[in-house]
Amino acid sequence: MRWKVVSTLHLIVPTGVTFQKIRSVALISKYVTKGWKEVQGAYADKENSEEVVKVLSYLEVVEKVKHSRDETEVSSLIEEHKLEREQLLTDHLRSKQVIWVSFIILH
Repeated sequence: MRWKVVSTLHLIVPTGVTFQKIRSVALISKYVTKGWKEVQGAYADKENSEEVVKVLSYLEVVEKVKHSRDETEVSSLIEEHKLEREQLLTDHLRSKQVIWVSFIILH
């Protein structure tokens, strides 16, 4: 019998946690294990809860930063979405503009 991520999460999530929160955790788990393309395919045509839409939007920004080479764009995304240092590429961390924005925003 194959277990779905959501079914498994029901077993480990404390009582009182909403189904939408469980769905969000399942979404993040899928992103970590399967990647962004798989998440996009799985959630694209569904009617998603507000919580899931927020997580999808955030992950979309993280993906945009991962693939961007534009320091100005990365800096503005850090500022706008309060991204953490761990979400930046090493190349971004070498950029003076990105370092200063992240230092000012994150500290």
